[in-house]
Amino acid sequence: MIKSEKSEYWKNRASRYSGFKWANDRKYLQAFTGACDLEQHHFVLDVGCGPGIVSKFIQPHVRRVIGMDNSREMLSQCDGALEFNLMLGDCADNPFPSGTFDRVLARNVFHHMITDLKKGFQECFRVLKPGGKIIIGERVPPSDRTEAEYREMLKLKDQRHIFTLDKLLYFLVSTGFVFHRSFDFWITGFSVADWLSETGLDDDVQDEIWKRHVNGSPEFKEDSHMRMVEDEPYLEDCVINLRNLVIVGIKT
Repeated sequence: MIKSEKSEYWKNRASRYSGFKWANDRKYLQAFTGACDLEQHHFVLDVGCGPGIVSKFIQPHVRRVIGMDNSREMLSQCDGALEFNLMLGDCADNPFPSGTFDRVLARNVFHHMITDLKKGFQECFRVLKPGGKIIIGERVPPSDRTEAEYREMLKLKDQRHIFTLDKLLYFLVSTGFVFHRSFDFWITGFSVADWLSETGLDDDVQDEIWKRHVNGSPEFKEDSHMRMVEDEPYLEDCVINLRNLVIVGIKT
């Protein structure tokens, strides 16, 4: 995705982003931020902060958090609680001096970095203080055996990296981080119909992604805990569990 296409992509998504169930799932927010081991004196950078959901959640618990995003439209969705703590900038072209932050947070950011993923990791490493931590959250396939099917399904939505633990570990360790820990967090009862209605995709693309879910392999249905339900405002809905991987690295 070239820069102009990326800008248009986020412009179209910005107004809907805060309504996404996964983005606002409180248990996931608690699990993700709990992995940060935050302390009151910490200076934190939230890269790809979007509408500031994570930044606002942790702001009372740290000295200062800076939310940085390369989309003006996304930043415009943040409310006044972060008025003086927002910055237009790119994870792979970080404007901060080396060794500035105690923590760098990157929730659902790296899969969008198609051409500059390695640089993004390197910049996160650079701006951290020695002993600082990076905390990454990424949606991942329900299982290793469904990775290919998941990849083909998400390819219909947008251009992205599909991560596994091994792939994220490769970028983490090759950048210089020491792996600290990782865990899965499942968001349960995720409505595929709701999600598709908020994507802004053309109807024919939404229909194809829907079919890929309901006609998925037995392995995909089992591993994503898929079930069909009758639910308003839809006559029928497909409900799954979303697997998210949280991984923590340390700059030694």
